[in-house]
Amino acid sequence: MPAPPSQVSIDSAQPDGPISNSATITVTSGEPYNITCNTFPARPPVVLTWLIPDDVIFYVHGQSDTIQGNKYVSRKTATITPSTNDQGKVLRCEASHPKLFTNLQSSVYLNVHVLPSSMTLFQKGIGKDKDLGSAVMYVQEDSPSSITCKCIGSFPAVEFVWMLGPPDSVEIASIGDANLEDGIETTVTCRARNGYPNFLIHWYIGLKNVTEDSSLKNTVNAADRYDAESSLIVIPNWLDHGKRLICEAVQTTTFSIMALNESIVLNISCKH
Repeated sequence: MPAPPSQVSIDSAQPDGPISNSATITVTSGEPYNITCNTFPARPPVVLTWLIPDDVIFYVHGQSDTIQGNKYVSRKTATITPSTNDQGKVLRCEASHPKLFTNLQSSVYLNVHVLPSSMTLFQKGIGKDKDLGSAVMYVQEDSPSSITCKCIGSFPAVEFVWMLGPPDSVEIASIGDANLEDGIETTVTCRARNGYPNFLIHWYIGLKNVTEDSSLKNTVNAADRYDAESSLIVIPNWLDHGKRLICEAVQTTTFSIMALNESIVLNISCKH
């Protein structure tokens, strides 16, 4: 016998998951976005129709009808490519069926984000501010310098994060192939090179912070950046076999925290 669907819903093909009726979805201007209209089982299959404003760029894919038991689950996907003019517009999916007195509908509202069109750095100075582009900024030690970051054309407003130079590399040395013996003390060395400003080195075995068992030496290299070397005293425990030994170079500034790490898997054998 004919059976109408009890509900129609809209899902996102992206990781956003199910979308509640009349919810707002966030999309990016100029980037394709897939949304799918679904119905609960019905017999015969429903007819799904996307109701999308004509000035929205979209493409509607063919409907699929999958049998579940003796009923059909129907789906129909629309790919939209939103523009800045589509902010707040409504997309609707409508399901019609011979046993429905009124067609079922589900809808979503568009919240269109716009990526910035450009970003520049300006150095404050005498006269007109200078656009740094990718140039070198000359500063004097212990003297304040002012740099302005300018971002154009975004929606909503961007959030700025200032970062200085992380180390070029982090390397664990002096442990060979990480073959250790339970209870036998060994020393592991980690080196991080060419960072600015100065940074720390933290050690972890799995999730456990073992930095207190290490020493740290920082030096200034020929490029006036910092190198660091840390030695960790390890007394292996067979319970740590298979865990990762992690060396993490941590750089803390007024504006942010950056970290770069290297790790190896511990291979710990027991004494016989």
